[in-house]
Amino acid sequence: LGVLPFGTCNDFARFLGLKKGGVSLGLELVERAETRTIKIVRVNHRYFLNNCGFGRIEPARKKRTAWGDIRGMKPVHARLYGDNKVQEGDFMMMVCANAPYFSGGLHFWKGSDPTDSLLDFFFVRKMNKLKLMTKLLLAKGGRPLQSSLQDSSILKISDSGLVLKTSAPIWMMLDGELYPDLAAIQEATIGIAGECRFLAPR
Repeated sequence: LGVLPFGTCNDFARFLGLKKGGVSLGLELVERAETRTIKIVRVNHRYFLNNCGFGRIEPARKKRTAWGDIRGMKPVHARLYGDNKVQEGDFMMMVCANAPYFSGGLHFWKGSDPTDSLLDFFFVRKMNKLKLMTKLLLAKGGRPLQSSLQDSSILKISDSGLVLKTSAPIWMMLDGELYPDLAAIQEATIGIAGECRFLAPR
């Protein structure tokens, strides 16, 4: 597959080394036939390339500002069943990163790589909402969402997948989109489902 970077955020294109509106390079890659093998991830019966997550409450009902979304967040208790162990806690939001960028260049973690067989999960514990907004603003400037592994406000799990069960409904979004069958759910199975080759300059 090839990518022409005309999306809203172009986060996956950014990872591939494509700049927004870079049509000439995208077409040149067809001739060069240089590719990278990227993992495809499944959430229940839906698929994504870049990221998925929850935190926004009823995102399809009313469009809010970023601050409005954060103000509306409420901690939900979750049990996390991974390959190696079971963990649980109260979390305001979660991001599962297959690649390192989201929302127009925010960083998940510099090591997030869609060519490997691991997903990076970031579960944000209950915290001051202004602090969370600050974290996201810093991430927009290039600082990873979790600045160090000693950051106890975020639970980071690297695994091939996990099963997520929550005590209250969550709205799971995939690559920025909400699907009706992933709205107000209380269980999600997330895991690598296959791979695809993408034309890429690097």
